[in-house]
Amino acid sequence: MRIFLSVTALVLLLLSCQKEQTAQNDSMTGKWKLKEYYIDPGDGSGKWQAAADGNSYIEFKDDGSVISTPPFFTEYTRFEVLNDSVVRFTDNANLYPMNVRYEFTPTQLTLYPPCIEGCGFRYMATD
Repeated sequence: MRIFLSVTALVLLLLSCQKEQTAQNDSMTGKWKLKEYYIDPGDGSGKWQAAADGNSYIEFKDDGSVISTPPFFTEYTRFEVLNDSVVRFTDNANLYPMNVRYEFTPTQLTLYPPCIEGCGFRYMATD
């Protein structure tokens, strides 16, 4: 019986020991470089294409401001994350708010603005 209790205690002790996990970036804050874009002509044949311009980016700041270069989001100056899949962009006067669906990982951000046909922008985290 002592052996059984000792083995059980040892197993429980080993199971309770876990490696500390490293923190991951859980925020969109930072600068993101455009890598790919998606455009569908309306028939479902759209594909992700490599971005030709290597200088397009979007930057989300801690104070809720956003800065971007063409091709999209340039007229918007503020952002607010509404939930785990929607971010709202607004202009200075808050006249034209736009809700944008997004997917986020620590290294990749994909934005799906409202389009009649499918469209999207895939950004990679910058160093």
